Amino acid sequence: MGQIINCDSLNNSDPQPIYCHWYHKLPETKKDTLEIVNEFKQLIDTNLVEKSIYVKLNLDSLGNVQCVKILQGNDNITDTITLDYCMNMKFYPAETKGEKKVESQIAFELFRKVN
Repeated sequence: MGQIINCDSLNNSDPQPIYCHWYHKLPETKKDTLEIVNEFKQLIDTNLVEKSIYVKLNLDSLGNVQCVKILQGNDNITDTITLDYCMNMKFYPAETKGEKKVESQIAFELFRKVN
């Protein structure tokens, strides 16, 4: 079971991508994906990471991270860094067709371990 921070609603989640057909616009990170990957790599010892890192986030209607669940992690140190990093990420929120900003979930690979 992955580590969870501040998130009761994700306790029984499985590591499947989340797609919600009623979103007109999916949430997007405010930073470029490559910038996120490079920032994260600077925080961890990539030589000690044994497998790719997958996370699931709950976002509020402003795009702020409300909770983080590590779907696949590594050791306690790397997982703690992952939780801290993800809690500080900023997103453009998901929107419905009426351009109403809504709460959402997003799952993605934060770090890919290449063998």
